[in-house]
Amino acid sequence: MSLLGSGLLAIWHNLKINNESDLRDFQNWYRAEHFPERLSVPGFLRGRRYHSIDSDTRFSALYETKNLETLGSKSYHHQLDHPTPWSRTNLARFQDTNRTAFEVVYSAGFGVGGGLGIISVVPSNKDCSSLKDWVINHTISYLLHETDTIGAHLCIPDPLITKVDSVEAEIRDVPDQIADWCILIESRDQSSLALALGKHFLEEEWINNGASSVSVTKHQLMHCATAGETANFSG
Repeated sequence: MSLLGSGLLAIWHNLKINNESDLRDFQNWYRAEHFPERLSVPGFLRGRRYHSIDSDTRFSALYETKNLETLGSKSYHHQLDHPTPWSRTNLARFQDTNRTAFEVVYSAGFGVGGGLGIISVVPSNKDCSSLKDWVINHTISYLLHETDTIGAHLCIPDPLITKVDSVEAEIRDVPDQIADWCILIESRDQSSLALALGKHFLEEEWINNGASSVSVTKHQLMHCATAGETANFSG
């Protein structure tokens, strides 16, 4: 399994900033405080940050967790309810936030790719078994045969774990959105990612196999760290 656990927390967001100084402060907060803080929570295994290549949403973060229960744990909720002053400043800059806890239903590959494609899928009905089988045995299987594909993962949201009343959520002001299904495709770089998706992604096929809508966005890796690395970091 390429992802390190069976839980995944994904956050997509824009930023309300006034100048480059605000952006530098945000980036430094993530690097020096927020990433190490999150990865100190028991069950948080690896974190990644991306910037968007082709979507309106500017930044995203993925946290691989031991399981979904990690995202409902007292340790994690304690962080959500006790943000630092620096966190308060930067969380107030978040806009158009989508925060979703996922169950990792299927994951294959090895390592972390520099280019990430996110296939966002809205199933057409409640019985999603045939769509799930098709994604795993058709789309993911075909993509994994591409030379430069590093990993492919099917993630299905859990609304109950996702919805948390917390101080951090209040700071963001506008309620967070929740995603539908996500298929994460990791490739060596943007060129190889575009080639693979161009070869194997056809919207009509998805609709015919049980999706009511489907879209693709591309993202570039900025920072990746594991929980064990936090002991090596000094601000």
